[in-house]
Amino acid sequence: MPPVFDDDGLPLFSMPERLHAFLLRNREKIMKEDTMILGIICGKVGCGKSVLAQKFAYVISGKMDISKIAFDGKEFLEAVLSSRKESIIGDEGISLFFSRGVMTKQGRLMAELMAQIRQKNLCVLICIPNLLSVDTMILEMSNFICFVWESRATNKGYKYCVKGNLALYPAFRHNNYKERLLNFYRMRRANPKFIRRPFPYLTATGEYYHADKPAFYNTDIKLYLKKKESILAKYTDKVN
Repeated sequence: MPPVFDDDGLPLFSMPERLHAFLLRNREKIMKEDTMILGIICGKVGCGKSVLAQKFAYVISGKMDISKIAFDGKEFLEAVLSSRKESIIGDEGISLFFSRGVMTKQGRLMAELMAQIRQKNLCVLICIPNLLSVDTMILEMSNFICFVWESRATNKGYKYCVKGNLALYPAFRHNNYKERLLNFYRMRRANPKFIRRPFPYLTATGEYYHADKPAFYNTDIKLYLKKKESILAKYTDKVN
């Protein structure tokens, strides 16, 4: 996989050319075609969704300020209102904001919020663990779903954890991969033995996880980790 470079020509991370081209097309849409992009990145907690979202955001709109990464509804609203023609990430914890119960109670607010996203030509990437817990309106509006998982690999006798494996399901006009994936999840909910996941537009292997080698972060890593830990602590306190 060829690398993605920063403004100084230094390699940041690797990405398949086809995926890179797909993201550049999304960049062109928000920058030149007066539209919005809504992408859902789903997978189990800790599988690499957050890092992948930050890679996508870098290709689409470059380096991010920490204020563009939201962990709750209030932060997300502030990010939308203060942004234009750029990327916003709804990270772990934001899934509660887009749940069916919340959106049903605040339907008018959500409709207005989506209108703001459209008018401001934003690319919004939402990281969630459970796809079907998200409100139907968000699923219907999304331009693509990216399914993410982690796996195990052996290299020279050592066992590694690989995070950020992905399968991409876009909603193309004449070939709706996204809808086929949603139908799969709906059928599997009715029949848990239904395991034939539909063929994606593309797949990509993630990266080896190294405890001493931090993954790519499209913002200040210290601020990001501090912000994420504080949000997770808040949710833990609520549960306890």
